Amino acid sequence: MSVETPTTMDTEVDKKKAAVKLTVSRKILLVVFATTLMGLSLLVFLGLQNQRQDLENLAISNNLTITNLMAEQLSGALKWKKPDKIAEVYHELVGNEDSVLADIVTFDSDGNVVTEYKSDSLPTVDIAGDFARLKEGLGDNAAYSEMTGMHQIVLTPVVTPKDELVGYAAVAWSLNRLNDRLSANLMQQLLLTGAALFGIMLLTGFLLNRFIGKPLSQLTGAMTSLANGQQDITIVGLDRKDDVGDMSRAVQVFQANAEKVKALEIQREKDAEEKAAEAESRRQAEMQRAEEEKRRDQEAADKSTAERISFAQAIAQKLETSVNAVAQQISGAAATMEEKARSMVTSAADTDRHSTSIAAASEQAAGNVSGVASAAEELSASLQEIARQVDVSAKLSKETMDVAESTDEVVGKLAVSAGEIGNVIELINNIASQTNLLALNATIEAARAGEAGKGFAVVASEVKGLAAQTTNATEQITSQIDGMQTATTEAVEAVKRIEEMIVRINETVQVMATALEEQNSATLEITRNVQQASASTGEVSRSVTDVSNMAAASGSSANQLLDSVGELTEFSAKLREEVAAVLTDIRSMAS
Repeated sequence: MSVETPTTMDTEVDKKKAAVKLTVSRKILLVVFATTLMGLSLLVFLGLQNQRQDLENLAISNNLTITNLMAEQLSGALKWKKPDKIAEVYHELVGNEDSVLADIVTFDSDGNVVTEYKSDSLPTVDIAGDFARLKEGLGDNAAYSEMTGMHQIVLTPVVTPKDELVGYAAVAWSLNRLNDRLSANLMQQLLLTGAALFGIMLLTGFLLNRFIGKPLSQLTGAMTSLANGQQDITIVGLDRKDDVGDMSRAVQVFQANAEKVKALEIQREKDAEEKAAEAESRRQAEMQRAEEEKRRDQEAADKSTAERISFAQAIAQKLETSVNAVAQQISGAAATMEEKARSMVTSAADTDRHSTSIAAASEQAAGNVSGVASAAEELSASLQEIARQVDVSAKLSKETMDVAESTDEVVGKLAVSAGEIGNVIELINNIASQTNLLALNATIEAARAGEAGKGFAVVASEVKGLAAQTTNATEQITSQIDGMQTATTEAVEAVKRIEEMIVRINETVQVMATALEEQNSATLEITRNVQQASASTGEVSRSVTDVSNMAAASGSSANQLLDSVGELTEFSAKLREEVAAVLTDIRSMAS
């Protein structure tokens, strides 16, 4: 058996394939690349996140500090609403080329805009429109800050050194320059990461190719040569102490085994030639045995022919006897079948006649049951509608109960408020009494003063008159409050009575709903029973129709059976004739 050696063209094709295939060293390089890329990407991402957070916190802190300082400087100008003085406070900030101040709006203590500045070079926001929302976030004289995608908005109260609130200052700080700085840092980090990754990959690729890729490629070439039948090859790396050395020694074992296999193939070819000679000699012996067996088979065939003739004659005699007996039995059975068939024709006619009458009665019963089923279904639908209306009434009762409870709470609060008003009126009465007392004292002092106290006496008289009017007014209010409290008490009692009536109505509705559900269940049960009766009646009608059809079919089959009996008698006679002819032929062949 010859071993084909690879041609130069095949070797070049294998080299091209080896150049583009994914080798072990390349796979390791890809794993290292992916791992390094993921690690560096994670480090860059975390670093940028921390840097962004630090810069944002620093910017937020600085912006809050500057805004608070501006608020301290704005207190006097904002108190007297001087726009020029207010503008001088932030003039230097907005005039700086590196300024990130996009909007400044000042408000008085009532929330009205006093001054408003918008930058021409930076994106702005509508602070005045969001003032009410921003003001809700203010604490006790503490600034409020919020971050948007493009700005940091700071709202701070403006107070005087005596802690008097004179207005508010709202500042929108642009984050564009911060975002630009972060984008520049991101690009710088990406470039550094790419350069580091490229250097790592170059070094890793060189080391992998030097210590793994090249030795494995040499071992692959050696194994390919062994597979192609070349045993005279040199295996490198046998002295290495790593996995590559183990692979080299394993390839050496393959080389030794390949030499043994080649020797075994030569021995196998020699053994095959010897076996072919032995097979030829066995074939000649088999041919001689076949000729001998053919001769013996011919002698046995001649003997078997004589035996078959004798056996055929015996079979013909036995067949004649059996066929005659069977023909006689067929004739007797045919006569009996004819008599039964005539009886079946008569019975089928009677069955058809009676089944027609039963079918008519069944159809009438089915119609009556269908009418009852329709009426029961209509009754069930009516009960369901009544149940639905009762359910709606129950829901309305519950809603009315909720409204009554809410009214009870409101009236209760009204009673409490009326009581509080009574307390206030009592306080006013006390004040009026004290005022009367003071007016009396003033009158006495004016009388003691003589002419010098006349003016004071007039004032005391007026105060006394006002105190009297206050007393009269409070008495009238007290009367009205008493009437309102009485009406409130009556309203509370009326609401409670309404709640009790609603509870009784709700209980009655629940009882009605339960009764309707029971009636509806009974009606549904009647409907199901009537429908089942209708279905059963229809089934009976169909069964009677089937019986009628089967009776007609039985009559037809009985008539066909009569015809078949006549044909069977004819076939029996013909069978005797055919069997006689066959027996004649058998006897002639056996003679």
